[in-house]
Amino acid sequence: MIHLIHENFTEDYHLSNEELDDFYEALHSIGKEKVLEAAHHLYHRSETPLKNYWEGMDEFKVTFLAFYKISRKLNKKDFIAICRKQKTPEDIDFEESEKKVLADSLTYKMQACFLLSFLDSMSDFLDYEITLMSLGYAPEKEDIAS
Repeated sequence: MIHLIHENFTEDYHLSNEELDDFYEALHSIGKEKVLEAAHHLYHRSETPLKNYWEGMDEFKVTFLAFYKISRKLNKKDFIAICRKQKTPEDIDFEESEKKVLADSLTYKMQACFLLSFLDSMSDFLDYEITLMSLGYAPEKEDIAS
C-alpha cells in the first residue's frame, strides 16, 4: 500500500513537497461530505479504521475545514507554498477556531500532518465500509451536520 505520509511524521511534523501535493489532492478527491461522514463514524463506532488525533468531532471539524478552505481557494502550487511557510491566507473567511489552528506555526504543522494521516487512512475506511455492506450491513445515514 502506498502511504501519503511518512511513518515517522510525528518526530518533526514536516511534510515534503510531495506529501503537500498529496495533501492537496486528497482534500480535493475525497470530498467534504465523505470526510465528515468518516469522521462522524470515527467518534461513533469504535472499530472504524481511521487515524485519530483529535478529542472529538468538533476539534476534527475545525482542523479539516481550515485546510479544506485553503485547498479550495488556492491552486496546488500556492497551497504548497502557504503550507510550507505555515501562513494563513488573508483573503479566506475563517472562523475564529480555524484561525487558532493556523495561527501558531507548530500547531499548523502538526494539524496538517494529522489531517494528512487521517486522509491517508480513508482508503482503509472505504474498504471497511465495503466489507460491512458485503456482509449485509446497511450504511448508516446519520445527521453529521451537527
